[in-house]
Amino acid sequence: MNQDPWSVFCNEIKQIWQRGDYDLARQELQRIAYGMVGNSVTQEQKNQFTEVMKEFAKIDPLYQEIMAAILPYITENPGIMQSKIYTQLPHWSQEEVRYVLYFANELGHIQRVKKGNSYKLLPPGYTEA
Repeated sequence: MNQDPWSVFCNEIKQIWQRGDYDLARQELQRIAYGMVGNSVTQEQKNQFTEVMKEFAKIDPLYQEIMAAILPYITENPGIMQSKIYTQLPHWSQEEVRYVLYFANELGHIQRVKKGNSYKLLPPGYTEA
C-alpha cells in the first residue's frame, strides 16, 4: 500500500529529529510551512502539518530553551506586545522567537492575542479584567 507523499514527508522529518538533528528538522519544517500559503495544500494537509510541528516543538531543544527564558517574562508582564519582546531575547533571532511564540500558543503554553500588527502575549489561563 502506497502512502501519500505528504505522509511520507512527515515521516521523513520525524526520522530526522529522532536521529537528534533538531536544527535540520526545524529548518525543513519551517521551509515547508512557508510554502503552505495559498490553495495548493489542502486543509487536511495543513492540519496534519500543524500536528507534526506541534509534536516537534514539544521536544525541540530550541523551543524549550526560549520558553524557559520567555515564560517568566510574559508572566511578569502580561499583555506585553510580541513586537516588544524581541529586545528581551537578544540571543535569538526574531524568526526563532516567532516560531516559539506561535507554537507556544498552539500548545497552550502561552496565549497570543492579535492586536494591530502584533500580538499581545499572556500567560496560560490568564484572563484580563
